[in-house]
Amino acid sequence: MIFVVAISWYVFIGWDDIRNHIGKNYIDGYRHWTIETGENDNGETTYGQDWTAKNASGRRVLNVLQVLTLILAVGSPVITWKGLESAIRQIERREDEYLAGVDQTDDKV
Repeated sequence: MIFVVAISWYVFIGWDDIRNHIGKNYIDGYRHWTIETGENDNGETTYGQDWTAKNASGRRVLNVLQVLTLILAVGSPVITWKGLESAIRQIERREDEYLAGVDQTDDKV
């Protein structure tokens, strides 16, 4: 459950910060900078980040990492949900078997 929450938090809050951290520490020649992306409805300038790496493999690694994270953000809750549903059904089945056994012993008494 902690994993699901962490991945969701990561996707929605701080991909840029985490990408920059991974890039600086593990990707050769990683650089990032702030760029103007345009203006919003109020006429205020909006900013974004752009980045590059020394070689194409470094750029690919970061792009694949982002895609995998998005897949995990959607897949982890679904897997957790299905796993919990299965566990609940299994507990209910055991409970029904136990109650059926109790009813049989009551009939014998």
